[in-house]
Amino acid sequence: MQQKWLEDFMALAQTRSFARAAQLRNVTQPAFGRRIKSLEEWLGAPLIDRAAYPTQLTEAGQQFLHSAREVCRSLDDARASFSPRNLPGNTLRIATGRTLGHTLFPEWLIKTQRSLAAMQPPSTLEAEVWSGSLHDAMLRLEQNEADLSLCYGHPVLPLALDETQFAYKVVGEERLVAVSAAKPRQANASVLPAFALDGNAQIPHLALAPTLALARLLQALLPKSILARLETVHRADFAEPLLPMVRASMGLAWLPLSLVEQDLAQGKLVRAWLPEQDIRFEVRLVRALHNENAIVERVWAVS
Repeated sequence: MQQKWLEDFMALAQTRSFARAAQLRNVTQPAFGRRIKSLEEWLGAPLIDRAAYPTQLTEAGQQFLHSAREVCRSLDDARASFSPRNLPGNTLRIATGRTLGHTLFPEWLIKTQRSLAAMQPPSTLEAEVWSGSLHDAMLRLEQNEADLSLCYGHPVLPLALDETQFAYKVVGEERLVAVSAAKPRQANASVLPAFALDGNAQIPHLALAPTLALARLLQALLPKSILARLETVHRADFAEPLLPMVRASMGLAWLPLSLVEQDLAQGKLVRAWLPEQDIRFEVRLVRALHNENAIVERVWAVS
């Protein structure tokens, strides 16, 4: 039995999809399926109900999921205890998304550091930051490779937290804004988007990779009439590379307001939709309840 089989199984339990879990684990779907089958053969019991769709765990799978988490956590704790590198007591390991790491995370970190400095007695905070997918951030929490995760949250996102293992706080709000370069305008004319969402024409779409949380929000919450008109011309695995493409009038994109707010204020970009049509969602701070790092308690208290 290999630890990666347990990590595969936990990814499958979270996503309830062989295709999405295989993508998150960076293996082909046939290879992923073989690894799950090998785990079932090693255990001597079926973990997946193959007569159901979407993917569901069997009763044995539900029971084994808890054991898999405990085993991975114990192995990671053991590895950490033998590591020659010891972190200072004020070091916080934070897992966050690539876009969040560039937009709202620095603001949150500065605010938290100031709050800790104002405590009695005052505390300092040093952050070790890892950025990646929502799934991998949560896996780092499970495996004690991160103390906290700063991530997006919305009911349509596949983030079912075990309340006996995890807790979260809402620490902010973000929104996805449809943005475009402006049309060249005549004197005294209104500023209009080069790519508008009114009408029936196809729209060149600068898209986010479908595995990203932001892309899933769009897929779930945009009207089907709008989705049907989007013609993907470029796709990126995080938001920042799309921004210069929007500025260059290569298409329309939905991007976080924190990323495009300055461009909108300076007139480099314009809204392609009204503000009330923005897609709103939460920014959450997530922790594993078993984490005993003292700085986690202090940060949690001031967040």
